[in-house]
Amino acid sequence: MRKNDREGVSTVIGMAIFLVIFAMSASYTLIWTQQFSDYSNAVKDQIEFEQMRNAERLSVEVFKNSTNWWLNVSNPTSQVIVVTQVWSNHNKQTGEWGIPPLGWALIDIEIVDHDNDFKLVTSRGNIFSGKYVTVGGPQPGWWDVTWYNSSIKLGKSAWYNLDIYVNWYKANNTYLGFEANSKLRVISETNPYIVIKEDLPSKVNLTILVDGVVKKNYTDKSQIYNISDVIEGKTYDFTILLNTTGYDDDLELAIAFIGLDFAKDNE
Repeated sequence: MRKNDREGVSTVIGMAIFLVIFAMSASYTLIWTQQFSDYSNAVKDQIEFEQMRNAERLSVEVFKNSTNWWLNVSNPTSQVIVVTQVWSNHNKQTGEWGIPPLGWALIDIEIVDHDNDFKLVTSRGNIFSGKYVTVGGPQPGWWDVTWYNSSIKLGKSAWYNLDIYVNWYKANNTYLGFEANSKLRVISETNPYIVIKEDLPSKVNLTILVDGVVKKNYTDKSQIYNISDVIEGKTYDFTILLNTTGYDDDLELAIAFIGLDFAKDNE
């Protein structure tokens, strides 16, 4: 074989080796790029999922009559929340109940052996609770709430925080009303105050009492009420009264108690 022939073969072999190396490098780069893209999309999806899960909020009210129990579940957020499980007394009821944005839904309870305390599990893994309360009067640690249709008692439930949200969709001949009682302790050096976050219609009557004395009646439509004549560290009986008799539309109510905390059991 002549020298030029040998050089030609070497060139071909070198080119073939280069093409193989190039193809392998391109393949690995393509695979790595695809894997990185898949990882980035998975991280993005997980972040969006966590954001949506953290944004979930549900208000759960428990009602009953002589034969049936049901939950009134309100969704104050702008996203759909799906409830997949209801638990009570280690018993589970499964289903798929979609709670619309800024809306509500009713869940009929099929659990026979329950303990009046219900836990709702959403499709994103959050847990919300509601309890049917039989003990009357102001209670430490939560609000004892009695619900009415005009003067007709509907049932009882409980609130477990000081940022209260009620979203009621008007039904025929139904006028929402409630009386909520709790023991609250003053924790602010300055006067505590109450914030009404939503403008209430003129026909809606909201009254707040402290130790049985009317502190504020929602007639002047102020958004912030200072609570005077209270002492830091002392515990007081708070009552919220809502009456919508004569009001024929949907209602949204949001109240926050600032500078106050739930009293402890021994207070």
